[in-house]
Amino acid sequence: MALEGVTTPGPGRLFVRYGTFSRQNSFSARELFLEAPTRLVGSVTINAEKSPGHVSLFTVLERYEIGSQRAALAARTVFWLWETTDVEPILRQLTLRKRNHNPCGPEFNQHRSLGIGPKVFIFLCLGGGLTIAFPLLQTWSDYGLGKLLRLLADMSQYVKTPLDLVRQSIQQRAALCVNRDGKFQVMTSGFSVMSHVWGETMGWNSPEGFGKVDLSLRKKGIHRTHFLKFFDRCNATWLWVDVLAMPEVLEDMSPHQQCETEALRVGVINNLNSIYQNADKVVVLDSLVLQLKTGSLVDVAVVLCLGRWMTRMWTLTEARLGQRVLIKTEDGEANLDEIISFLEEESLDTSHRYAGLARTLSTKRGATPPRARHDLADLTAACRFAQTGEAIDNIRALYPLLGLKWEVDWDERGGVLNLKETLPAESEALVTLCRERGLPDPFGFQQTSR
Repeated sequence: MALEGVTTPGPGRLFVRYGTFSRQNSFSARELFLEAPTRLVGSVTINAEKSPGHVSLFTVLERYEIGSQRAALAARTVFWLWETTDVEPILRQLTLRKRNHNPCGPEFNQHRSLGIGPKVFIFLCLGGGLTIAFPLLQTWSDYGLGKLLRLLADMSQYVKTPLDLVRQSIQQRAALCVNRDGKFQVMTSGFSVMSHVWGETMGWNSPEGFGKVDLSLRKKGIHRTHFLKFFDRCNATWLWVDVLAMPEVLEDMSPHQQCETEALRVGVINNLNSIYQNADKVVVLDSLVLQLKTGSLVDVAVVLCLGRWMTRMWTLTEARLGQRVLIKTEDGEANLDEIISFLEEESLDTSHRYAGLARTLSTKRGATPPRARHDLADLTAACRFAQTGEAIDNIRALYPLLGLKWEVDWDERGGVLNLKETLPAESEALVTLCRERGLPDPFGFQQTSR
């Protein structure tokens, strides 16, 4: 059954306010979220085949390039009362594209060599001007002459954070921000935070999977043409961006340099609580939502729940601590609190089709106004299906939300042990967290140390 009152997708889309499904609900309220321990950081497969309708919905989601794990989870927990005819009109607004051409990702990153042709073209332009290169213009037309010329104009322009300002920001417990001109400044107010998924905004994709941009380029910083996308999307004068504010530990650093850089990263992590709370707004750049042209809060909610931003550990920290969280679409933005309020007003019981959307988004956002310190039990439930690229972040990403400081020499075991000692009243939640996220048993340390 399609949503009553919805005619066409896009800005003219109507909100559905009081309708519910006429078919019987085949799920109980307890099944809205999976009860069995499930770690999406591993290779766990979530069973979406609860009914023929969910199998069909799962297939539709995959057709629109929603990853299989995200599609399975969404079909069971978010869209458990939706038909494919309800979801597909929204998904038709998305433009299918390769992962390495995400709207917020780099268009030009040299994870592979340019090849001899483009290199010769650039060399000729540099050495003899366009006159010499003119006979080769047709040869490079397939590659993209405009892109090559833009590259030629600013190929040496990179934005990189001065390490002395990183140290200053840590000492002052402040945010190291940057403006559109690439100027850095340590700030305590008047800035915005860019919330994103690294694989979408900073990574490249090959047949083997996601990976890092070439080391020689990462050492230079962020290419200016890519850097300017942040400001085009975020509509901010001063931005705090993690990939700039937190120096990267590079593969070719000496052990001493790696230790120094890791210490700076931990220093920034220990300031995240105040950085996010002091920001004017947290701006969410999710690859799927950025393809959406719509005036409907429901459409934004649906697509957001299918994107990668909802699945990450660190974005949970940003969503929980930010005073205002704005979700960027292709041509506008939506306030996450307004989306949640609308959905909760409409879904007063779990039989309403918006119940899954409301609970999923409110779990991500947490209490409003945001609290400086969250309960471990609440966070354990909130990150149940969250993923992270680094195993240590399964525990470290929760420290800013708990108002605690991380130590440079800790591993997962050290982080768990500190929570055991610091939060004795929340030991039950800690055990659940460790079991679900594959962390060391907090009460097994003595036995394993003998």
